[in-house]
Parts: sequence; C-alpha cells; structure tokens
Amino acid sequence: MRLHQHLYFVIAAMILLSSCITKQEYSEEEMQVLVDEALNKRLTDYRTTKIRRCEEALLQAAQTQVDSILFWESQLKIDSSLVPTLIPKPARPEIKVIPDTRPILPLFDSIDAIDPDTIKD
Repeated sequence: MRLHQHLYFVIAAMILLSSCITKQEYSEEEMQVLVDEALNKRLTDYRTTKIRRCEEALLQAAQTQVDSILFWESQLKIDSSLVPTLIPKPARPEIKVIPDTRPILPLFDSIDAIDPDTIKD
C-alpha cells in the first residue's frame, strides 16, 4: 500500500514538473554557438589539467634532483680528519699449556663420608 502511494506521488510530481518546463527552440546558429562554447570550455579544462599535471611531474623530478645534489654535497663536506682511526687489535698471544703432573685424588675419603640426609630423591 505504501509503495503505491510513493509511486503515485512520483508520477504526479513528474507531470507537474514537465508542465512547468518550457521547450526552447534554438536556431541553427544558436546551436552552433552553444556547441562551440561547450567545446571551448572542455578544451580549456583539458589544457589546464594537462599543464597542471606536467608542472607537478616537472616539480617532482626537479625536487628529486635537488635532493640528490644536496645529499652529495653534504657527504663531501664531512671532515673525517677529526675522527680517530681505528687501532688494530693486537695479535693473539700463544697459549702455553702446562701439563698437570699431580695425581688424581678422590673427592671423598670414603663413601661413608657422604651424609645420607643431604641426598634428595
């Protein structure tokens, strides 16, 4: 029911609006002038857009080149004479192995010396 009411309203609005619009008739010269004006406007918009894009691309390329030049110049201006040179590490000394001639002794005198209370399961 509600859909029908909306449909009737839309149809009635269309009829009322169509009766208010007057049809203008243009002569051949007037039509040509309107077409030429529209074409000129589109061409102007196209040229403006094309020039703007070209300027942006040119600006981006120039900015990249300037950044590269500035970076290169900054690398040249670094004074490395104030930085101390790295001192080389000394050679590794030879390790002298001293043979152990002492006899191996047991850790405990006997097994009875171990306290059974200290052994945990």
